[in-house]
Amino acid sequence: MPAQIVPVGHAVHVGEDFRLRRISARPAWRRRSPDGISKPTVRSDTKFYNHEFQVQGGVTVPLADWASLRIGGLYQDLSEGRLYNPIKDQTEPRTRNIAVRPSLLLSPAPGLEILLKAEVDRLRDYGNALVSVAQPLDATRAPYPVVGDTGTRYSNYDVAPYYSDELSFMDANLYQADINYDLLGGKLTSTSAWRTSHSDVQFGSDGVNHAQTYMNLLWQHYRQFSQELRFSGTYGRLDITAGGYYQRDTLGIDLMQEFTLGGFGLTGAATTPIGRVETYDQNNRVYSGFVDATYRITDRLSLSGGVRYADINKTAGQALFGTGVIPHLDFDTTRSDLQAGRNAALDPIFNAVFRSAQHNFPFGTLRLSENHWQPQAIVQYEIAPRNKVYLKFVRGAKSGGFDFSYAGGTPSAAAFRPEFASMFEAGAKGLILDNRLEYSVAIFRTTFTALQQSVFQNLAFVVSNVGKARSQGVELDLTARPADGLELGFAGSYLDAKFVDFPGAACSSAQNAGLQPGCVGGFQDLAGTPTQYASKWTGTFRVDYARPLGSGDYQVAAGASIFARSRYNAGAYNDPRMEQGAFAQIDAHLDFGPTDKRWRMSLFGRNLGNKRPLEYAVTPPGQPTAVVGTYSRGRQIGLKLSFSVR
Repeated sequence: MPAQIVPVGHAVHVGEDFRLRRISARPAWRRRSPDGISKPTVRSDTKFYNHEFQVQGGVTVPLADWASLRIGGLYQDLSEGRLYNPIKDQTEPRTRNIAVRPSLLLSPAPGLEILLKAEVDRLRDYGNALVSVAQPLDATRAPYPVVGDTGTRYSNYDVAPYYSDELSFMDANLYQADINYDLLGGKLTSTSAWRTSHSDVQFGSDGVNHAQTYMNLLWQHYRQFSQELRFSGTYGRLDITAGGYYQRDTLGIDLMQEFTLGGFGLTGAATTPIGRVETYDQNNRVYSGFVDATYRITDRLSLSGGVRYADINKTAGQALFGTGVIPHLDFDTTRSDLQAGRNAALDPIFNAVFRSAQHNFPFGTLRLSENHWQPQAIVQYEIAPRNKVYLKFVRGAKSGGFDFSYAGGTPSAAAFRPEFASMFEAGAKGLILDNRLEYSVAIFRTTFTALQQSVFQNLAFVVSNVGKARSQGVELDLTARPADGLELGFAGSYLDAKFVDFPGAACSSAQNAGLQPGCVGGFQDLAGTPTQYASKWTGTFRVDYARPLGSGDYQVAAGASIFARSRYNAGAYNDPRMEQGAFAQIDAHLDFGPTDKRWRMSLFGRNLGNKRPLEYAVTPPGQPTAVVGTYSRGRQIGLKLSFSVR
C-alpha cells in the first residue's frame, strides 16, 4: 500500500459488516486432489528488472482414507527496489516475505468434515517509497533539492539524532477450525479462529539539502478470537442461511512522530528535535446474528432477502505526551521505551509547535456501545436460459470508534460516529450468441452518510464524521470466444463519485500558502468535488490466444492487455498539484507447456510502457504548502514456471 506521512484512519474497525463488499475467492492453498492422491503444485516467478524471486506451492499427503495433510508455502525476495537512494547507495523498498500454511482435512464419519488450518506470515519491507512531489509554495520555506523524481529517493534516518531505519514489518498468525456437519437436510458449519499480529511501520521525509525532517513510527499489536455458527439448507423452493457470530479482540497502538523541523528551513525554537507519542489500547466485543433466504417464486423469478444485526461494544484508553527524539527505534521497541523518553522540559516547545493538549485518558475512559440492522433485498428474473436481470438494495454500517491520535483534552471529542451506506443496483448478466459471449452490466448508486474521513489538524490526521458522499455509475464486463483458443475480454466502468457535504476538509497546499481562496480557519468545503482516486472512466481490454503444437501434446499461448483510466486526484484535498493525469499500462505474456498442464513456462511483462503514475499524495507535517507522495512501480519483466505432479 502507498506510504503515508502519518497514519490515516486511526480507529481500527474490527468486527464490522461490509455488506456492500463480497469476497468469494478460495485460497489456493486449500485446493486438494479429488482422488486423494498427493499432488505437489509449485509456481515460481522471477522478475529480471527488480531482481525479484517468488516461489509458492503446496503438497497434499493422504494419511488415511478419511484424512489428508496439505502443506503450502510462499517465499518472496525482491532484492532491488523501484527507487535508487544515492545517500544510502542502495535501492528501496526491498521485500522478503515468508508464509507457511499447513492444513489437516478429516472426514471421520459420514456427513462430518473437519478442516484444521494455520497460517504463519513473516513480512519484511526494507526502506520506503515516499518522495517529494511538489515544492513548498511558502516563500519563507527553502525548496526541496529534488521533486517529482519517480526513480530516485533521498532519505536516510539511520544517522544522528534518529539512528532508526525505515521499514515495514509484520508478524501474523492464524489458527482456524472449520467443522461441517450434515444436519436436518442442510449443513451446519462452525468456524473458530484465533489470530494475532504485530506490525511496525517506520519512514521519514526529505528536507533541505536532504536533511532529516520528520519520521513516523507506528507499532500495532492485535489479538482476535472469533466464533461463527451458521446453518444452510434447501427446502423445496426455499434456500435459507442463518447463524450467529461472536468476536472479541484487543488492539494496542503506539505512534511516535519525531521532528527536526530545521530541515524544512524553520528557525528558532521550532528547530529543537522533538517527538510526539500517542498510545492507544482498545477492547472490542461483537455479537451478530444473520439470516438470508431465497425463495424461487417460479422457475424464472426469485426473491432474496436478509438482515444482519450487530451489537458492538468498545472500551479504550488513549494518551498523548512529548519526548525528545529517541534513537535506535525498531520492530522490537516497546511502549515503556517510548515512555522513558518523556521530557517535561520540552513541554513549552511541544505546546508551541503542536498546539496539542498532552493528556492521559486511562483505559475505560472511552466507551462506545452501538447496534445496527443491515438489510438487503434482491429480485432476480431469468429472461432467457442462462440470462438474468436483477435488482438489489443493501444498507451497510461501519462502526464508530475512537481516534488513537486524538490531540485535544476532552475525552468525548476523541469519538466518531458510525458511517452508513445505502446501495441500489440493477443489472443483467448471462451468455448469448451460442454461448460465445458472456456479459455483465450493472448500474449502481451508493450514498454514504456520517462519512468517516481523516482531517489534518495540529500536524496530524484525525478521524471525524464530516458529511455525505455519493457514488454512482455503470460497470460492463464482456468475454468473447469467437474462435477456438481465442478469447477477448473487456471490463470498463463509468464512475461519478463526489462529496455531497464535506465542510471540514483539510486545505490544499495552495490554500495553505494563501494563493487560493476557500480555506477558512484551516478548513475548506469539498462539497461537489470528486472523491479521492475517483477516475470517471476506467477500462481493461485483453486478448488471449492458445493453440496446440504438433500432435497436440503441447500448446503455446500468448496474450496482451491494456489498462487505462482517466485522471484522478491522489490526495484528499482536491489539490490540483496532487492530480494524476490519464494514463494507460500494457501487460503481455507468452506461455508454453503440455496441454494437460503438468507444467508451464511463461515469459511475462507488466507495465511495459514503464508508466509511473502518482498513487498517493499528502501535505507533509511542518510543510503544509508542499506535496509528498509515492509513485507506482515501473516496468516488470519476468519468467514464471509452474508444475503439478500427478
